[in-house]
Amino acid sequence: MPNPEIIHLCSLLGIFFFLIASFKNKIYFASAYLFIMIAKPGIFYPVMAKIRFELIIAIIAVVLIVLQKDNLKMLSIHGSKIVNSMLFFLLVIFASMLQAYDVARAWDRIYVEILPDCILVLLLLVTCRNIKDIKKFLWSFGLITAWLGYEPIYNFINGITVDQLGGAEYAVSESGLASGHVSLANNLLQGMPVLWYLGISSQNKFEKLAGTGLFFFCFFGVVISGSRGGFVGLVVIGFLISYFSEKRILMMTLSFLVIIASLLLMGDRYVGHIDTILQGTGSGFSANSRIAGLLDGIEMMIKRPILGVGPGCYPVVRKAWFGWGLWSHNLYGRLAGELGIIGIITWVIFMRRYLTSCFEIKNSIKTDKWMKTIATAIIVTTGVRLVLGMFGHALYNYIWYMMAALVVCADYLCVKHDLDFKIQIDKKRPPQAIKNIEL
Repeated sequence: MPNPEIIHLCSLLGIFFFLIASFKNKIYFASAYLFIMIAKPGIFYPVMAKIRFELIIAIIAVVLIVLQKDNLKMLSIHGSKIVNSMLFFLLVIFASMLQAYDVARAWDRIYVEILPDCILVLLLLVTCRNIKDIKKFLWSFGLITAWLGYEPIYNFINGITVDQLGGAEYAVSESGLASGHVSLANNLLQGMPVLWYLGISSQNKFEKLAGTGLFFFCFFGVVISGSRGGFVGLVVIGFLISYFSEKRILMMTLSFLVIIASLLLMGDRYVGHIDTILQGTGSGFSANSRIAGLLDGIEMMIKRPILGVGPGCYPVVRKAWFGWGLWSHNLYGRLAGELGIIGIITWVIFMRRYLTSCFEIKNSIKTDKWMKTIATAIIVTTGVRLVLGMFGHALYNYIWYMMAALVVCADYLCVKHDLDFKIQIDKKRPPQAIKNIEL
């Protein structure tokens, strides 16, 4: 296998490739920005951090969106309930920042995590013009996900241990999103459904092989991560893919056999580590901290019920109130603690609206296979991340907002091309002649 340094160089070249390709198709600018968000080239190449490369691209993205009338027109078209609920949730985050326990820290979280998410959403809303664009972006997302797993897998095969935590050894990346074994597993898991559905739904043999091959590459990366939450995520993916499959029983059987075989290949040590999931409170510090993260978040909400303690302030408040300055390691605990009751309500409304729209597309579209495939991939990805919420605190992770933006784009295409059901739902729009969607 090539040395990870070569792969890091390839990631930098990949970013510039997407930027150049964006002159031909605007969707690649969104792909380039996503790659920058995930690969974080400034970590591996300090000169990129010094010139503030990510900030430069972000500013260029905003300028391009504002200056082009065509882009502003696309934004005005996307005035859907999903976009409105996302905006309300973002307004709650900003309102929470203004009364945060530590305003400076709260603003730092908005600048580092939330503003890049907003830019990515805007890019998707103005650049996704047809189903081909959505497919291209999802392929780039799948490739970037697989890139995250390369260095950990390389380290595992070569017996290189990068991280040591609580006496356990993990073959992870030296830095970046894959530097923690839980983060590694979560990031690989959220890209696996996309790779699976892109692969099995394609008529192109190369795409079929690439999708399924990268899916199992990421599967192996999750297994070697040693994350118990990662194991739960694999079970959830297997169940959801099987549930939405036409051959449900066969797929469930195969998923079960693949997961069991993987556990056996990893040996007794790994199986013993996974077995602690079933031991409840006796499973040690890691499992107990997830439950404690939820309970502490609820207690923060009780003390500051309306808007919580502020975005990013969870560990600071936890240190001050509970004497334990650790992140929640629980999405729902972080949501309750940082954003309070209003934050919970607006987040649930946002999630409900984009999932409901996704199910409507999947269940009602009969004339376009790819639209159903994209909707199913988004549903499975979201389902996996919701379950993994008990093992991580990724409240402001790009995945929620990116997937919601793709649903908005898909929903717009359904209306634009009068696919099956949308003309009956959106009564404000007059019926139009049915057009073939651009494939």
